[in-house]
Amino acid sequence: MIIDITYELSKYDSNAVIYDYSFNNIQLQELLNACHNDKNIDAIVCLDSVVDIPLFDDMPIVAFRGKSHCSSFFIDYSFGIREVFESLDENDTIYIVCEDESISQEIEFTKVAKNYSNIETKRFFSSKRFEQAGYDAGVYFIKNNIFPNVIICAYDEIALGLIETLKNNKVKIPEQVSVIGINDIPTAKFCFGGLSTISYDFKSISEEMIRDLIENLRNSQNKIYSYSVPTKLIKRKT
Repeated sequence: MIIDITYELSKYDSNAVIYDYSFNNIQLQELLNACHNDKNIDAIVCLDSVVDIPLFDDMPIVAFRGKSHCSSFFIDYSFGIREVFESLDENDTIYIVCEDESISQEIEFTKVAKNYSNIETKRFFSSKRFEQAGYDAGVYFIKNNIFPNVIICAYDEIALGLIETLKNNKVKIPEQVSVIGINDIPTAKFCFGGLSTISYDFKSISEEMIRDLIENLRNSQNKIYSYSVPTKLIKRKT
């Protein structure tokens, strides 16, 4: 996302100042206020959802799942998740593995699952993140002798940790369990013969998003926009 945004900004001779708040919400709020008070910063793009987006009438803001007073974008995982459900048979079982009950992937999974009552759906939540969350899930499945037909992981990194753990315990992927990640990170196509994943095209959306942002700045306005990023299932070897 950062690469796509900085590339689009370069078309308008604009630069990006990148801040990492390490998932500390207090630090995030401080950074947002600091950006607003910085005379060298004209707009803010926040790549995460924020509970309390500050209202800056004099500065355009684009945020992931933003509030009504700022532009927002969201990744519609339902497209890709629905493709997975469509590939299943009656009485199949599908899990989603993630580290939080409220993340977008799990929310969309739950929405889609309501339309497939013949397919059993379950969830595994880990207190860890990324590959470690996948490891935790793998240990849980092995310990409890659980082998669902499909496991969707909220991130590709979770899927990589899960697959490594399952394979180390002689579970065959995808013969016994199919594993699907989300995000199609660059590494995905090179791991385990190619990780199946739900991919999204943020590049096309970032082009539109930055164009609108620059237009707002040039016209000294704060028009509110909303962008939906579609997804699709990429079938590889897992």
